[in-house]
Amino acid sequence: MKEKSIAKNTVIYTVKILASMIFPLITFPYISRVLTPEGVGKYNFSASVISYFSLLAALGISTYAIREGSKVRDDKAKLEKLAQELFTVNMISTIFAYSLFLIALFTIDKFIEYWPILLILSTTLPLSALGTEWIFSIYEDYTYITYRSIAFQFLSLVLMFIFVKDQSDINIYALITVVSNVGSNVFNYIHANNYFRHRIIISRRLRQHLSPILILFASAVASQIYVNSDITMLGFFKTDYDVGLYSAATKIYNIIRSVLTAFITVLTPRLTFYYSQKNKSLYRNLLKKSLSGYLSIMIPASIGLCSISKYAIMLLSGENYIAATPALRILAVALLFSTIGSFVANEVLIIFGKEKKILAATVTGAIFNFCGNLILIPTIGFVGAAMTTLLSEVLVFGIQLYYGRKCVKKMEMDISELIKVLISCIPMVFISIFLESFSINIILKMGIIIGFSIFTYVIFIILLQHSIIDLAKEYLASKKKGV
Repeated sequence: MKEKSIAKNTVIYTVKILASMIFPLITFPYISRVLTPEGVGKYNFSASVISYFSLLAALGISTYAIREGSKVRDDKAKLEKLAQELFTVNMISTIFAYSLFLIALFTIDKFIEYWPILLILSTTLPLSALGTEWIFSIYEDYTYITYRSIAFQFLSLVLMFIFVKDQSDINIYALITVVSNVGSNVFNYIHANNYFRHRIIISRRLRQHLSPILILFASAVASQIYVNSDITMLGFFKTDYDVGLYSAATKIYNIIRSVLTAFITVLTPRLTFYYSQKNKSLYRNLLKKSLSGYLSIMIPASIGLCSISKYAIMLLSGENYIAATPALRILAVALLFSTIGSFVANEVLIIFGKEKKILAATVTGAIFNFCGNLILIPTIGFVGAAMTTLLSEVLVFGIQLYYGRKCVKKMEMDISELIKVLISCIPMVFISIFLESFSINIILKMGIIIGFSIFTYVIFIILLQHSIIDLAKEYLASKKKGV
């Protein structure tokens, strides 16, 4: 199969992520005001509950499919057989997960209170299984994914402004988010026929996939606990109002994180292919360049988010949510460790078949996060939830980096390159402090901070001759050659 440009794939997939950002960036300011903190809290608590059943339905199939499928993507017969086996496993797990959800829905008192919205959101389980989005990642078909995603985001945006008018429309809003997130999977099901035929098959080979899938699933469960348990536990220990405030912070955090991890998603199939072909030099070279470029973007993003946290909360959610500012600042720091940890896990440990190491890291982080939430949420509420998230991310990152460096010797960024990035970030800190005392329009203030920060960062990176400049030159040269 002809290799597609990684740079082009990254741009296309980033457009998809940016499009998915536009929906919450436009809708959340509207929804947070229409539904109020209590309504937002009710929705996000319900979404956090569904996320656990979605996780059970998905198992670790997507990650496993991309890794194994990328190894045999040049052999259509082998890939189709693999895809049908994994589709079968996914359908079985989805039926099992949905059955458990229905039992929980009508037996747990807290869930009975939220049953309409929970039932609506639960439709994401079968739709996600039918979508088989991993097949498009294996073939690096990001153009289709992007166009499809933008179309459904736009449709959902129109539907929301037409039908969501007050707090009583929360169930309608839930239905629209389902359309936005997984509605396009109906078209995925049809388009995937270009790559494989959807068939439920019974074969002994299904068993050989279960062990690595379940290891990845266990890792995902542990990860979900320290990513999502704060919302769930806030719902049980505190009020919908507290969940609503914390949701304002996590919404912004998750948007930024999605953009930063888009690069990881695009890179994984290519690195997996190089490694499976035993081309260590190409693998190491791409990994080193990617890590350097990734850090040069991720670090200023984290510092920048911390600098504009207050204004971002006020702009997107309103003054009723301003109390969530400390939580967002803490999460901005967590972003630093979360994204680096994801890079190491996906581009090194999973590719090297070290799922058990990821499991060890995430289980440790999950236990720490759960215990921390039990202690801090009842006493200091959502700020405590943010603190345990930060500490858990640091812990998981440290463990993953330790195992990652065992797989790839000298897997580290040049300290001098890191120092250049940090020096280039200094102006954005000073401008945010300087403007703090000025009573000017929030949008104008954010625009000045972001514009000044980007301008000075680029200037410093050029003057200090960071290696990302060489990457940019290579990309431009490849475009001139038509690569």
